[in-house]
Amino acid sequence: MTDFEMRLEQLTERLKPVSAESWEALTFQFLGNEFDRETLECLRADLRKHGRFREPIVFLPTDESISNGQHRIVASLLEERERITCSYEPPTPDEHPSFDISLTLEKPKILDELGDRISGALRSFKVSEDLWVECFVASRRGILELSCECPADQIDNVISRIGERLEQIGVNVRSAQAALKEDSER
Repeated sequence: MTDFEMRLEQLTERLKPVSAESWEALTFQFLGNEFDRETLECLRADLRKHGRFREPIVFLPTDESISNGQHRIVASLLEERERITCSYEPPTPDEHPSFDISLTLEKPKILDELGDRISGALRSFKVSEDLWVECFVASRRGILELSCECPADQIDNVISRIGERLEQIGVNVRSAQAALKEDSER
């Protein structure tokens, strides 16, 4: 992977946030949400401790947008950093295998009631000192379907952390299954 440093001011001028009118508005949005705020606190602590994030902000070459990283950008802004590490190359499947996780909830109808909170709780979270996970969240017929990337030997820890985060908002998991995605499914 070829990483490069970019001035944070240049990055925020070049890119607009996906879910807000401006980076300032997104910052207020994140600080107003308990899960986004927790994510920012963890990212800021990591940034202070290590001086950079473990993963670069990955640009999508097709349209010059980013594949993820809004929380890292906001954390960098809050920490008043001048530069941020970026890349045009996403991690390889060997570095970050993809998993599909299916969760059967004790009360499936809660998905209708708490769908946004569930998505917020699972969008991006810290599993351990060395592992952050971002999940794509969907639901189908009362089953919570997640897609995430993590080292294969950490999937049980990821599922455990998912259960903990769901319990924080009053959602209990009855059962969980994980399956490694094949390369053709990515």
